[in-house]
Amino acid sequence: MLNEIEMVHIDLDPGFHDRMLKVHDEVMADRAKQLLIVECAEKLIRISAHNTTSGVDRDVFLTDPTEREITQEVGKSLNEAGGFPLMQFAFHFISPLLETPMDARLLEVTWDGIGEWRM
Repeated sequence: MLNEIEMVHIDLDPGFHDRMLKVHDEVMADRAKQLLIVECAEKLIRISAHNTTSGVDRDVFLTDPTEREITQEVGKSLNEAGGFPLMQFAFHFISPLLETPMDARLLEVTWDGIGEWRM
């Protein structure tokens, strides 16, 4: 079942679903990409889980320079391995695993400007 974030993207971009299926097939055929996504997920989930702020004050990935650098490096690694489609795929894999839905939005903001990723 599609989550709300995916529905918004599909409504705005009719080719989203087809691109994600293509990337899914590529990732399933490439063990290195699978491992990269898992490694990236682990880093981002760890940052998300250890952030103690909440509500509108939540600032995960943004204010701590080390966390921001790690988060941007994750985005750059994904971009180098598979461009914007792999970043999108990883984002939709990782987002539900983050501590709060707000963290997914903050991840989008932190990745702004990496490759084709735009807010």
